[in-house]
Amino acid sequence: MAHDLLNGKTEFLDAGRYDARDLDGFKQYMAHKLGKLERRLDQAELGKVFLGIYAGPVDAKLHNLYYVK
Repeated sequence: MAHDLLNGKTEFLDAGRYDARDLDGFKQYMAHKLGKLERRLDQAELGKVFLGIYAGPVDAKLHNLYYVK
């Protein structure tokens, strides 16, 4: 989910890895966690960092599949 959100895609949604209900739950979880941080911080940037952390393992796996021989 984080990989799709971060990259503006629906690759894993289309593959059936999660559904709209799962995505909604993840977005609520993300909003809850980010809501605990100080409001003076850039929320958009924090959202990217949050998604990057969760997307990292998927990005690494994809990188290894396509670029590492």
